[in-house]
Amino acid sequence: MRVGLVPLEVQPRLSGNLVRMITWANRVADEGAQLVVFPEACLTGLVNDNEPEHDLPLGLPVPGPATDVLGRVARGRGIHIAFGLLERDEDLLFDTAVLLDDRGEVVLRYRRITGGWHGPLADPAVYGQGYDLPVAETSLGRFACLLCGDLFDDEVADGARDLAVDWLLFPLWRCVDDNALAARLWAEKEEGVYAERVARVGCTTLMVNALADATMSGGSFGGAWVRAPDGSPQAELQIGEVGALLADVGTG
Repeated sequence: MRVGLVPLEVQPRLSGNLVRMITWANRVADEGAQLVVFPEACLTGLVNDNEPEHDLPLGLPVPGPATDVLGRVARGRGIHIAFGLLERDEDLLFDTAVLLDDRGEVVLRYRRITGGWHGPLADPAVYGQGYDLPVAETSLGRFACLLCGDLFDDEVADGARDLAVDWLLFPLWRCVDDNALAARLWAEKEEGVYAERVARVGCTTLMVNALADATMSGGSFGGAWVRAPDGSPQAELQIGEVGALLADVGTG
C-alpha cells in the first residue's frame, strides 16, 4: 500500500485548513498514494480552552459538511482519507478521527478514549470520551485508530492489539515550543518511547503530527512516521519539515 502522511500546516481558519487538506490529498494522489492521513484536530487545531462557549462552535458533525467535501475528493481520486477533527454531537464535544473510503463514505469514526485533549476540570457533560475501538474493513485492509495519548494507556493499547488489524492510524497533536528542541527531545528520548508503545500494539502504525505555530495553543512540531509492528522505523518525515511522507508499506 502506498501512503501519504501529511503534517498539515494548521492555521486558525477552518476553511483554509480544509483547502490545504484538499490540495495535499490531490498532490499525494498524483504520486500514487492510496491512503492519505492528516493529523489530530487538523480542521481547527487543538485550540479548545475548556470553556464550552468557545469550544462547542469548534465542533463539526460526523457525517457533515467537512466529511462530505473530503468524501468527494476521496471518491473522485479513488483514495482513502483519514483525519482528525473536533466533533460536535448535539451538546457534546469529542476528539475524533474518521476514515473515508474510496467511495467517499465514513467507514470508521473513532472518538478518543483518553482525556488528555482537554483539561482535568472540563465539564464531562460537554467534553466526551469514546469507549470502543471500531474496526474498518476496506479494500486496503483492516484499520483501527488511536489518537495521541491513547497509545500510552495500557488498557487502550492492549485493546488495539487484540483487534489484530492490518493498519493502525495514529494522528496526533504533540507540541514543544521550539522545533529544534522538539527534534532533540525526539531523538534523545521520545522516539524510543513511541517505538515501545507501537510494539505493544504490534501493528504497522501510520503516525502524523500537526505542524502549527505557538499561537495555536502552543503549536505542534510536525513530523510523520511509519512504524513496523515491532516499533522499528520504516519511513520518516523530519520534525518541522513542510511536505508529505510518501511510503510503500506492508503489514509485516
